[in-house]
Amino acid sequence: MINKIKKDLSNLIGKKVFINVNNIRNKNEYYEGVLTELYDRIFVLRDSNNDLRSFSYVDLLIGNIQLDCKKY
Repeated sequence: MINKIKKDLSNLIGKKVFINVNNIRNKNEYYEGVLTELYDRIFVLRDSNNDLRSFSYVDLLIGNIQLDCKKY
C-alpha cells in the first residue's frame, strides 16, 4: 500500500499541493506548497514561506494528513 502512495506522489513532484494535517483535539494545520522530494519513509513539501515540511507516508495512509492537488 505504501508503495502505491510513493508511486502516486512521484507523479506530483514539482506540482503544487495542499496538505491538511489533523492534530490532536480536532486542531488542523494547513500547508500549501510544492512537493519537492521523496525519501524512503517521508516526503518533503516546500511551503509558500520557502520552509521545508516533511510528512510520513504512514500518516497519509492512516488519514492523519490529507493531500489535495485538484485545486491547481
